[in-house]
Amino acid sequence: MYNMVASDFMDFGEVFVSESRGALYSVTDSNLKAVVEKFEKEQDVVVYHIVRSDNYRGGCYCLLFVDSDDSEWEAEMEDIKYNRVTAYLVSDETLIPNKVMRIGVKPANGGLVRSW
Repeated sequence: MYNMVASDFMDFGEVFVSESRGALYSVTDSNLKAVVEKFEKEQDVVVYHIVRSDNYRGGCYCLLFVDSDDSEWEAEMEDIKYNRVTAYLVSDETLIPNKVMRIGVKPANGGLVRSW
């Protein structure tokens, strides 16, 4: 499922954003980059991809992440195989963090889209 997303992160060390129907692009917004860096530092995690999604409240960025301690990765990878990920949700208008929650994602056009 994550072949493109994972290889982009591993090869380039860069977090990409999937939007709309899976369109992929680099993070160019310096404020969003700052949110990612702050979250990684404060929570001791690694953000590996961002999915932008729309809902009834507007848009949000879903920062997909894993624990920086690789001893946890096996369990996290098991969930990822079943299209379940842990995400940090951030309003796309205010860039104010909202909450951490489990979401569903699925592959689309080389990127990911939120499924639930």
